[in-house]
Amino acid sequence: MLHEPPRKQVLRDGHIEWQESAPDANLPRSQQTLLMVRRVRNNLFHGAKVWSPERSADRDRDVRLVSSALIVIKGCVALRENVQDAFRFGIF
Repeated sequence: MLHEPPRKQVLRDGHIEWQESAPDANLPRSQQTLLMVRRVRNNLFHGAKVWSPERSADRDRDVRLVSSALIVIKGCVALRENVQDAFRFGIF
């Protein structure tokens, strides 16, 4: 998540592009990681990856990023019992 962070979608000259965008090095690593998880989520649900010319070339990278984000999310969920319950019982 931090060594090869997800790219950020930007609009440049009327075209969508994917820009390298490392997290702020001044933030704690935990906060950097959670910001990158949010970016993975945003790219997954709001990004135009499906139309991106780099899509086929980056498929393995995309899978690694989503898999890594899920590991972080599962670790966060495990920290709080009430959050675990919400996921276990569908109370969210």
